[in-house]
Amino acid sequence: SHKKPPAAGTGGGAPSSSAKEAFISRMASGMCAAFHPTDPSFYIVGTEEGSVHKCSVSYNEQYLETYQGHSGPVYKVAWSPFVSSAFLSCSADWAIKVWHQDSDTAMLTLQSSADYVGDLHWSPAISTCFASVTGDGLVNIWDMSISTLDPIVSEKRVHPETKATIVPWCIRFSPNANVVVAGDNSGCVVVYKLSGVDSTKYSMKDQIERLEKALAAKDNADETH
Repeated sequence: SHKKPPAAGTGGGAPSSSAKEAFISRMASGMCAAFHPTDPSFYIVGTEEGSVHKCSVSYNEQYLETYQGHSGPVYKVAWSPFVSSAFLSCSADWAIKVWHQDSDTAMLTLQSSADYVGDLHWSPAISTCFASVTGDGLVNIWDMSISTLDPIVSEKRVHPETKATIVPWCIRFSPNANVVVAGDNSGCVVVYKLSGVDSTKYSMKDQIERLEKALAAKDNADETH
């Protein structure tokens, strides 16, 4: 049989109660993860205590970077399909944050309701666009080139008989059709046809510039206030 090695500093005996407590408080549960789209040697992890950690597959004892900003569990992290240094996170603290991997401070914080944001997904067609779902039943479509204050589309479903709000749990854009699909707590998968959403076929260069411009516009607005 294999024996566990003795804990450091205990002389081979059982670890002290204080040592156990210190270890437990230092280890936060992972809630979600996403590998980098162009360099699979590292990935980001959202945690139960609100931090997002950038990690390497080569190291299991340390983080490459820690991103602090959320005050509740992080339910989803997602890299941009157009700007590989940018990623999104959403949390129980009602917020969505946009990050650059080289900065430990969020570039943008977005909020549409007073409930948790359970899932999000970048649009595969528009670099500034993504979808999210909230605990109070909203399916939201955001376009940061239009507004960082409000979604451009919000939809909510209610049960036809009980009139109770149906809560969406997950959401995905179709890779080749103008729709999003959302799975909900009633056991249904609902297909939403998108309208009022930019359908321009941008070049990759334009996609990158549009996202960078949307984020820079927020930075400039902050500097003027």
